[in-house]
Amino acid sequence: GGAGGGVQTNGASGPAGQAGAGGQDPISPSMANANGFKNFRYVSYASPAIDETAVDYWSRSGRWSKNWQNFYNCTSGCNDINSMFWGPDINYDVTAFGQSSNIPTTGNATFSGGISRPYHNPVQTNGYMLNNARNWLVWMKKQTGADGWRWDAVKHFPLSVQEDIIYNTKYNAGFANGGQNMLNIGEWVGGAAELDAYMFNTRHGSAPGGVSNEISTGTFDFGLRGFNSGNQGLFTMITGNGSYNMQNIPGQQQSNRVMTYPDGKRVHRTVPFINNHDTYRPIVSANGNFSQPLGVSSGWNNGSQLATNVDPREPRLAAAYAVIFAVDGNPQVFFEDLYNVWGTGKRYSHLPTSLADLPHNADIINIMQAHQRLNFKDGDYGVPTASNAPFFQQGNATDHIVFERAGRAIIGVTDVFNGTATNSADQQVFVRVNDAWPVGTVLYDYSGAHGINTVTVPADRRVLIATAPVGHTIPNAFGHGYSIWAPAPPGVTVTSVNDLYNYLGTYDQPLARTTTQEWEMANDLGDSHCESLGQGGSLPANSTNQRVAGKIFVEAGQPINYFITPETNGTQVVASLWNLDGNMLHSISGTSSSTTPLSGSFTPNFTGWVTIKVRQGASNQAMQRAWVNVTYKAPATVDTRNTANAVTTRAAIWTGNKGTTDVTDCGNWEEGRLPDATRNLVVPAYSSPMPIITGNVIAKDVILESGASVNITSAGTLRIRGNVLSNGSITGSGRIIFEGTTTQTFANNNATNPSGFTGEVEINNAQNVEISSSLSINGTLRFTTGRLIVNGSANVLNLNASTLIGVSATSFIQLGNSTTNAPMVQRNVTSGTPELIPVGNTNYTPITVTPNATGVITVSATEQVLSSGFNGNAMSATNRVNKMWNFVGSNGATTATVVFQWNAADENATLLRNSLFVASNANGSSTEWQQATTTTSAVGSNPFTVSAANISLNASYAVFSTNGALPVQLTNFAASLRGDKQVQLRWDVASETNTKGYEIERSFDGSNFTTIGFVAASQKATYFFSDAMQKAKQFYRLKMVDNDGTYAYSKTAIVQFALTGKQISIVPNPVVNQVNLISNGIDAATEVSIEVVNMHGARISTFKGSLQQAQQSLSNVLVQQPAGMYLFKINVGEQQQSIRVLKQ
Repeated sequence: GGAGGGVQTNGASGPAGQAGAGGQDPISPSMANANGFKNFRYVSYASPAIDETAVDYWSRSGRWSKNWQNFYNCTSGCNDINSMFWGPDINYDVTAFGQSSNIPTTGNATFSGGISRPYHNPVQTNGYMLNNARNWLVWMKKQTGADGWRWDAVKHFPLSVQEDIIYNTKYNAGFANGGQNMLNIGEWVGGAAELDAYMFNTRHGSAPGGVSNEISTGTFDFGLRGFNSGNQGLFTMITGNGSYNMQNIPGQQQSNRVMTYPDGKRVHRTVPFINNHDTYRPIVSANGNFSQPLGVSSGWNNGSQLATNVDPREPRLAAAYAVIFAVDGNPQVFFEDLYNVWGTGKRYSHLPTSLADLPHNADIINIMQAHQRLNFKDGDYGVPTASNAPFFQQGNATDHIVFERAGRAIIGVTDVFNGTATNSADQQVFVRVNDAWPVGTVLYDYSGAHGINTVTVPADRRVLIATAPVGHTIPNAFGHGYSIWAPAPPGVTVTSVNDLYNYLGTYDQPLARTTTQEWEMANDLGDSHCESLGQGGSLPANSTNQRVAGKIFVEAGQPINYFITPETNGTQVVASLWNLDGNMLHSISGTSSSTTPLSGSFTPNFTGWVTIKVRQGASNQAMQRAWVNVTYKAPATVDTRNTANAVTTRAAIWTGNKGTTDVTDCGNWEEGRLPDATRNLVVPAYSSPMPIITGNVIAKDVILESGASVNITSAGTLRIRGNVLSNGSITGSGRIIFEGTTTQTFANNNATNPSGFTGEVEINNAQNVEISSSLSINGTLRFTTGRLIVNGSANVLNLNASTLIGVSATSFIQLGNSTTNAPMVQRNVTSGTPELIPVGNTNYTPITVTPNATGVITVSATEQVLSSGFNGNAMSATNRVNKMWNFVGSNGATTATVVFQWNAADENATLLRNSLFVASNANGSSTEWQQATTTTSAVGSNPFTVSAANISLNASYAVFSTNGALPVQLTNFAASLRGDKQVQLRWDVASETNTKGYEIERSFDGSNFTTIGFVAASQKATYFFSDAMQKAKQFYRLKMVDNDGTYAYSKTAIVQFALTGKQISIVPNPVVNQVNLISNGIDAATEVSIEVVNMHGARISTFKGSLQQAQQSLSNVLVQQPAGMYLFKINVGEQQQSIRVLKQ
């Protein structure tokens, strides 16, 4: 349910760089032991390892450096405290301080490459070692969120040191205080009396809450466990073949097991156990199985074991586990007792979720579940067979002991072995139980060994406790040598033992499911070496570069709550959360302080790793430490086989924290991960200096944040296998090569800072490259394989003065086939110089422009030909090329000679190549196609071209053949109002060729037309059609239909009311309360819009609807308004009217 940390504070080991460089202090006292290796220096963010030389080692400034004075230098008459067991033995005396004799106290160490940093030999003061040990463990408590400590080898350093550190991590660690419940276990090996003395000597004389003599530390209960056959402990019971006197067990326990606080709260301190890492050293075969059968001592490395081992194959193992769960303390379950990795051949290859790979000891699981679900420890401890005249109805006292957790459970334990499949060989004893058991309580044996048979607590509270023998074979039962009698499960009708087992399986541990950790960002912590985690470091001076605090593994849908506290109150800071791909998930920024820290919350939608980063919020602040506090929830289980759960950052994320622009220096990349063909290149905004590519760099995706940049020098090449998302800028004169195997995209979202790249962009992808935003290419655009696709709404590919290489029918600029906000290509053109614009849609259909004046031309292309150029409706697909080009000339370019190119696949079946002309359209809402050239023949043979001289560069163009002329030649189309109610349409026709007739279409908004009539063609010169005037403004057009079904549209004619003499009046004026809108000849159904504003221009009311509705809605508009002048702005169709009204 919790996390613990192992603490070893008696010694230190491993000083020096490689080959011992720098670790030895040759002064005589230091040389007394450990060969003088007592210079301890540590890497840190400010001082990573460089070359492992002595000067490298001596300049490492990591926290809590140590010198020879900080260790005992005992050579004779040594004791447990000052003997050297695991390296130099730490001396916690207040006078144990001083500087190294051979590390310089001033000056800098220098290294190849111009690196220089100060030697680290700081002055120490009284209490140096204890103060630093205390501070280090408080820091660790906050950093790890550990619930407790296991103290190693506690005989070998002063108990006062342990007591001091425990007190401070319990009560002086701020948010991370362990408090009264904090678990502390000291590894003291000895009998019960020694263990009791140790616990008493590490007590707190006083503690918060008025607590005196607080027992704060427990032990591993070696007395209860037993060292070997000479000790009357559980070891002897397990290995005694049934000859052990079970009544001896309680007396083997230590006395100091529980701390009871003044408010009655009981906290268990000791740890009863059977095996641990010191008592269990098997000799295994190559596949991890035990090398010898049970009982053969040569199968164990007895010389390295702290005490004689207990073999997990022992039949009485479950009985021993029943004891350690029944007595006081926090029972420890040893992995290889619970899980069989010693007989399956899969010690090194088992799947943790597979019972076949990892069989478990079902008895131990049954005991664990019962201990938790039945709340053993909420009941007082007792041994009913030790008092109140127990009566052994079957069996005897030496073979059967009963423990009690009053009101919770009664646990029977026996060491008798019998292979019976029934309860005939049970140990049975009548015992008097605690008064906490209500008379009439019905008890079941949750081990299942007695089925669903029950016993009931009688008035005298003498209960018959039956326990099945160790070797029983009762079906569907646990309880091999133990029984667990407890009340019936509430709300459950018990019909089989499975009901009991299922109830035990419903336990839900009450400990907090969230974890809180705090990272201290300091230069003497962490490590900036590119082969390290790259975490830590103070926030740098005058810089907004980011630092990585750490990573957390979070559960989807669970909030991450975090806050940041700077060293200097009132400064600007930023904290942010990122995924492993370098995408920011959440950020907080602003002023922060210790009293009001900057805080935020984010709920991820995924389960996985989240990286925490921090930085200064302003670039003019001094260097400072910062503390990042994070509370989160991790999932209950994590599949570490899933590569998605790997902790390593998946992207190459530029940091610039090495202080150079060198992309080959791993120190400039987060976790030292450089980009490659399978890894994204990410450049965040706050990562100065920005990278400069001077050689060959390959990346998957390239992602630039806003404010970030990449410079590619003339000698540099960026080879991209994935996509580009640039909110920053790419500059330089080198090469960018798109060489993916699937369609690549380039999104340049930095409209305010277009690319300053003047080098070469190469398209080398048979699946094409697509830009989804506007982009400028100022150097060379080279096509090797594939197309450059321009999609999106009104996106512009600005080629400027770029050089085009490799353009062909399969490698060109493919424009999205759209007429609405169509994508475009822009090109500088020079007077009299032909310029190829290599565009197309499905097929390559370029144009060559020879302008009459220097300027800029923008080109769109589509496979649709509409009635009004890039507006209107689709025309019939006959007698034309299914291609339309639109030009926009600027900066002086207004006319040009243009060569249009197309392919046979672009033609419809009726096109006549020997009778072609280019038509133009001004792209208005109702403009028509006009013949722009004389009739001519196509040039070439697939592709074909036709030329148009001196045409406007501000129109759309298409290619028709003469049999594709419009079905009707209109000379006039007009609409006029006759009176107030009728519209008359008139159109004049110069000629009709194979014309069927005219569909008349009407619209009230100019966009949505409906057919209202049809007039058959009759070779007349003039036609008329009448319609009712229903709105203030109406739109009309003709759909001219040919006999073969082809058609074309006329321009749009508009008719509207002229409101002269038909104004709206407002009375009374001046007005006191209500106003009336009076119509002078306007129909009540006519649509009007009215806005009322006061003398300051502030809007009082707006209305849109019929005049009748306006009269009703606006009558009270001035009732609540103060006296003054008001303006009514009235719109009827296209006519506007303003009336001033005085409110009195």
